[in-house]
Amino acid sequence: SGLDRIFFGQAASLIKSDVLLLTKLAVGILLFTILLFSRLKIVSFDPNFCRSLGLRVRLYETALAFALIC
Repeated sequence: SGLDRIFFGQAASLIKSDVLLLTKLAVGILLFTILLFSRLKIVSFDPNFCRSLGLRVRLYETALAFALIC
């Protein structure tokens, strides 16, 4: 697909669909971060407090890990 070329330093050989995919992924992660920033921040610093508020801590921790990996 060409995405492996990004990781090995051949960004000049990317095709348009690769750039579109990466753009969509970046916009999605940016929107996710903007919309859930306060909850992600509080889950990162004090998960026990979040549990006391009734938030699903495991879900937010998993979502944050996924966003960081992507």
